[in-house]
Amino acid sequence: FVTMGRMFDTPVLPRLAELLDEVRVGAIQIPEFQRSYIWTDDQRLRLMDSIWQGIPIGSLLVWSTTRDRGIKVIKQIGPLALNHSTKTDLRGYLVDGLQRITTLYTALMSLPDGHERDEDGRRWPIYFDLEGGQNADLRFRLRHGQQQIPVSWLPLSCLLSDSLFLEFREKLVAASRKDLLDEARRLETRFRDYVVPVIPLVSNDPNLVTEAFTRVNNPVSYTHMTLP
Repeated sequence: FVTMGRMFDTPVLPRLAELLDEVRVGAIQIPEFQRSYIWTDDQRLRLMDSIWQGIPIGSLLVWSTTRDRGIKVIKQIGPLALNHSTKTDLRGYLVDGLQRITTLYTALMSLPDGHERDEDGRRWPIYFDLEGGQNADLRFRLRHGQQQIPVSWLPLSCLLSDSLFLEFREKLVAASRKDLLDEARRLETRFRDYVVPVIPLVSNDPNLVTEAFTRVNNPVSYTHMTLP
């Protein structure tokens, strides 16, 4: 029997921008033993809606270890390349939360030009309809085909960037849509202030981490996670 209290440390509460920056710089890496990205478009949009509504999206589990075990990590999330370098001895590996991190990272980070879709046809950019109305069931949108993006659709990739958000606001003003500025600011505030709990699994014993991964991801079997 594994005593889980031996490995859990105090949870931290980073805001979205801080969390995604940890992924970007390689402080949090995603091992290859994680399953593939399988979320549907509706699941992705609903996750964004949860943040907009202030609904918790659950905590993430990150294995913190001081040993370099040569674990293979994924090289990119969607069309975005990841940094694998780390300047500290402490290494963080995402144990639970791949679907949420992938959804958040690809929606809120700027995509390279020409990479709106992947080879499976998945559309990565997500937009918020500022004209959707307070009673709309879901105000988050995906582009269909060569659809012209309405000026009222705010790309989520500009929410965590001061320069990109300012550029979007200027487009609204230029299009004589100052009436949408307050709603754009409200969305930006919701995402910038949103907090995602991160629970560290602090251990140099891979067996303990395997046990934690298996229990959290039940009924995932040990064959899905083999640590060196």
